[in-house]
Amino acid sequence: MNRKLSRVVIWSAVVVLGTAGSAVARLIEAIKVKGKVGSLVCRHSEAIVCDGGFPGTLQTDIFVSGEQFVTRSNTFPREATNNLFATVIESNSCTDESSGRFGSLPKAARQNGLQSADLRGTIPLLDAEDGTPAGTLRVDVEMRGVGATTTTKTKDRFAFETPDGKTTVITTTFRGKTRLATAEGPLFLDGNLVDCTFDDETLQDLEQGSRTVERR
Repeated sequence: MNRKLSRVVIWSAVVVLGTAGSAVARLIEAIKVKGKVGSLVCRHSEAIVCDGGFPGTLQTDIFVSGEQFVTRSNTFPREATNNLFATVIESNSCTDESSGRFGSLPKAARQNGLQSADLRGTIPLLDAEDGTPAGTLRVDVEMRGVGATTTTKTKDRFAFETPDGKTTVITTTFRGKTRLATAEGPLFLDGNLVDCTFDDETLQDLEQGSRTVERR
């Protein structure tokens, strides 16, 4: 949107809001975010023998999500992001210890609404405690939507008065569509194939907006 058109839109909002009553209203900010998210969890358990001879478990949980968002606002340029995120949590029941790693990779997610998603790429991981390099996770997964779609909608309005006698009104909206999915494809943690049991596979289509108006 060019600067001239932006002034026209803002002025139109002021006129419409102002004619609703005696108060004069000014649009401060309007933001709209649209996004698509494909997410899953890979779980792997390995039986071990603890010191003392009793049984234990090495548990690995890998959380993966491909996220694509577009943000539009009247105060800053359009912004588009595309990232593949991963969090790896490893725990040992014998020692009751756990460790975490996390990372992201740009432009590695591709999603077709609630129908399908491709999550592909090698994500560099960092240690959750000190942020140092801590291996890699290679993802080569295809997701397919199955079953019905669940829709969630919310709208909230907040108003508060400022010390100079003006009233600020913030309106937020949210619409989310979610569909269960299947996942197929390998994950390689530090070059080693993980024998995954996939869980919590979902595809989401999200839209969120906020509008801030000042009345006096």
